[in-house]
Amino acid sequence: MSVFKATREVPAPAIRVFDFLADGARHAAWIAQENEGARPVREVVKTRHLSGPEVGEGATYHLRLTLGGKEMKDHEFRTEVYEPARRLVFRAEMGFDLAFDLEEIPAGTLLTCTRDHNKAPRGFLDRFISRRLAPKYAEASIADDLARIERALEAAGSSAEGAA
Repeated sequence: MSVFKATREVPAPAIRVFDFLADGARHAAWIAQENEGARPVREVVKTRHLSGPEVGEGATYHLRLTLGGKEMKDHEFRTEVYEPARRLVFRAEMGFDLAFDLEEIPAGTLLTCTRDHNKAPRGFLDRFISRRLAPKYAEASIADDLARIERALEAAGSSAEGAA
């Protein structure tokens, strides 16, 4: 199994980046949609809060995605570590942890995302995704995720400024 990591400077304060990421119901806005040619390999359809606090340690979310453009897959993920403006870790039932480490820098936030595929996935489909697709796409998709997070934060900032 493997660990994949990417880092990006995001021009926003660490607490703003953290608050955006901590809300698992927003994940569909930035999770990379992986494509192989013109055919989507994975596309997130929606995320929603299931149980526990809306955000924070113990918050559990539901995520629905397509695989290969047709098949639907539902899974849950839970907030395991919640340290505002510093560290956030989600555990996905598919067999991996997704961690975000944030460091305040003069230009905004140095954001590092680590996807640890060292957990034992449940079920055939989850094992297939974790062992076959993840290594092939993980590094590029994490970098794409970080770029999408930055764009989503910029868009949210523009919306808030326009409403003011």
